[in-house]
Amino acid sequence: MEARTEYAFNHTLEAAASNLPGLRLVTVSKVQSDEPQNDTELETYGWGVSSAATLQHKTKQGKDDLSPFGVPFSATCFYFGRALHLKDPSVPVGLIASSWGGSPIEPWMTSSAMGECGGGGNGRMYNAMIAPLLRLRLTGMLWDQGEANTKDPPGYSCLFRAAIRDWRVQFQLPEMAFLFVQIGPSSSNALTDQYGYRNDSYGVPLLDIRHAQLSALSLPRVAMASVRGKRLFLSRSS
Repeated sequence: MEARTEYAFNHTLEAAASNLPGLRLVTVSKVQSDEPQNDTELETYGWGVSSAATLQHKTKQGKDDLSPFGVPFSATCFYFGRALHLKDPSVPVGLIASSWGGSPIEPWMTSSAMGECGGGGNGRMYNAMIAPLLRLRLTGMLWDQGEANTKDPPGYSCLFRAAIRDWRVQFQLPEMAFLFVQIGPSSSNALTDQYGYRNDSYGVPLLDIRHAQLSALSLPRVAMASVRGKRLFLSRSS
């Protein structure tokens, strides 16, 4: 989820075609807190308008330019937001990227939500990167995570559903749409079968997490995007 637009396929041409004044982007800094916060830090100086300059955020010296014209933004969020905005360009779209690559789900949850699954702890990323956003009126949430929870796929199934329910409670939006990406199987070495799955101690847990994610479709207004071969599929809750 954190992977920036510069790492996307064909990103130079994509950025050149990204001048969309009605699409605004902002990125939350990676911070943690022991207590829920009212305000959060931003990697950007306010909202950035989608443009070639916005997405090409590297300076000539190779350093990050954190001006409004240099937004380090999530590729997942940008491509989703662009597709949504182009359906009706008269409606402005604003996206907030709040993510931390490689993190498990627990730090993004409240202690009460974790308690539903027999766990506990202090959701330090939730406190610093989600709680300050509760005053915003969101339309929906995007989620792309799971690899860091491969040690306990059954536990992830419970945590994932508890988190979705609790986020809706915390934002006071019981009908808030929730879309997530089914994590992909690893295909990084010769152990893969014809479908790209690894039958080893790394690949099997990933498959178990993919299965655990399916349980979230039992909740209303939840949808899952998955890739099979070169085709994108969307599964929705009933």
